[in-house]
Amino acid sequence: MLRARLPIIYSLLITVLGLAITATHWWSEEQQVDDRAEHALNMEADQITSVITQRLLSYELALRGVKGLVEGSDQVTASEFHRYIEALQLPQTRPGLQGIALVMHVPADQLDSFVADMRAQDQPAFQVRPEGERPVYAPLAFIEPLNEANAAVRGVDLATNPLTHAAMARARDSGALALSDGLRLAQDAPLGLAARPALVMYVPIYKPTLPARTAAERQAALMGWVSGPFRVHELIEALGSNLDTGIHITVHQHTDPVPRNLLYRSDEVDAPPSTRHATRLINIGGNQATLLLTPRPAFAQRFATDEHVTIALVGIAFSLLLGGMTWLLTTRREHAMALAQTMTQDLRRSEAAHESLLNALPDLLFEVDLDGRYISYRTSRPDMLAVPPQTFLGRLTSEVLPEPAATTCMAALQEAHSKGFSFGHEIEIQTPSGAQWFELSVARKTDSRPGQPLFVVLSRDVTTRKQAERERALSAQVFNSARESTLITDEHNRIVAVNPAFTALTGYTAAEALGKTPSMLKSGLQAPDFYAEMWHHIRTHGSWQGEVMNRRKDGTVYPQELSINTVRDDNGRITQHIAVMSDLTASKAAQQRIDHLAHYDALTGLPNSVLLHDRGVLAVASAHRKKTPLSLLVIDLDRFRKVNDSLGMPSGDVVLQTVAKRMVEHIHPKSGS
Repeated sequence: MLRARLPIIYSLLITVLGLAITATHWWSEEQQVDDRAEHALNMEADQITSVITQRLLSYELALRGVKGLVEGSDQVTASEFHRYIEALQLPQTRPGLQGIALVMHVPADQLDSFVADMRAQDQPAFQVRPEGERPVYAPLAFIEPLNEANAAVRGVDLATNPLTHAAMARARDSGALALSDGLRLAQDAPLGLAARPALVMYVPIYKPTLPARTAAERQAALMGWVSGPFRVHELIEALGSNLDTGIHITVHQHTDPVPRNLLYRSDEVDAPPSTRHATRLINIGGNQATLLLTPRPAFAQRFATDEHVTIALVGIAFSLLLGGMTWLLTTRREHAMALAQTMTQDLRRSEAAHESLLNALPDLLFEVDLDGRYISYRTSRPDMLAVPPQTFLGRLTSEVLPEPAATTCMAALQEAHSKGFSFGHEIEIQTPSGAQWFELSVARKTDSRPGQPLFVVLSRDVTTRKQAERERALSAQVFNSARESTLITDEHNRIVAVNPAFTALTGYTAAEALGKTPSMLKSGLQAPDFYAEMWHHIRTHGSWQGEVMNRRKDGTVYPQELSINTVRDDNGRITQHIAVMSDLTASKAAQQRIDHLAHYDALTGLPNSVLLHDRGVLAVASAHRKKTPLSLLVIDLDRFRKVNDSLGMPSGDVVLQTVAKRMVEHIHPKSGS
């Protein structure tokens, strides 16, 4: 009875064992997917934190520039403040910043004179608000850009707000940037509770003639503050292209994520449910903000894969197949033999496919232990080995590779030992053919013995890529060092790069030129037909060279030698235009001077014999063609030699110059040359 049931028992045991192995492998694959998602989230969190921090530091830099303006001037007027802030181009260079304001420190006994001074500077209705007697006031004097919302807060005493007062006091006593807690801007007062949270930066301004080393000295030397208000949602939304839309961002002030500390939520909704999130802290201006970054479903979907599901299905099917095979082997030997033969063929095909896959890899494969000892290698191209196999098999990487390369290899092995994989490490090896670079990808073998981990190291030759990177760096250095003014446009003729010589020639900085077309340099002195013919020649021949009249940023027009060349890709499509420009002002002036010296007498300024001969030939030809008479008047100076002999040649020169001047004054302009 038991003997009859043995085939069923054996098949069930094999099936259960196969399912257990499948479950273990499925869990391992699932864990690797989770590890990759966790790593990507942390990378994005670091990137988002860095971008926000850099934007805040750019705000601080703008405020410190205004601090330098005020401390370096006897008095800054409203118009000077306006011109300085306008030159900063805040909406383009620092989007999200509501404006930059000058807040003055005004003792009570100086309030009337301060108000009178403000009213004299195009603010006739200026008044410190709220009214009331206080020992010290901190009214907002100037703010730019002066839009309707900003104009409405001029005169507001910021010291009456506990949050702004605390931040200004920290800035005053420390001499450093201070960041306020979350608040509602005075500009947003009409919105009431609908106003979005904002923060304000303060940089103190001190009288340059007084010491400011201690807190007491700083309080005595205080002139005021430069403030920079910004709404948190505008700051983050302005960084949209630099942020991953798959990450939900929540910002709280301090470290307590309670509703009253909430500064920002992506799309004004709570973070999506997730078991994974990353937290980062930003410390700036003596304050702290907490970033909670939660992946959205779209972010998690990037790492979703059906591979582990396929493994599970294949494992289940294989387990059931093994169970069935066991039953067949124990019931019918002949059938089992046939099935074994079929499986052997399948196994051989699988091995052949595996062999073909390995042979198709263009890279070197090494099996290495945790100590860095080479166990085996595999390559379809033995010529890729820099040395014979017997020189490295069984030896440590430190014995085979240079010290820097061996150190990098060991770091990659340690990383793979702790994470299961490692990639991106690069090493340099000197070979008989020169220096070669290899990129390492390392994975821990899952079938390693306990305590004796083995690793598969894929070594890819990236020498060509490294050389290309160096060539690009060298090209960039040559481009920036060239003495000729050079600009590069894309296929739509938008400027994508200019070198320093371009700025020196035209006056336009790179920031002012990028994204615009070269037509910004036109002087307007050349007709549209000139440019149409030029571009026709460029499209037909791929290049053009000639002279144009262009205009600098300061408005001056100058002659320019211009050379334009077209860059095409392998398919013949235009990808770029490269223009090289040279200033011809000096050479044109020199040529005019040379022409004048060649055709006019240096002493009298009258035409010389060369120009006389040229005009004479033209006059004779014209008279012959028109059949008209031609007259030639010859004037001689009597006794001129006596002047030279008796009074000297300098006196003779004066006579010649005087006669020449009188002749020019009395001869009709159209009768001469």
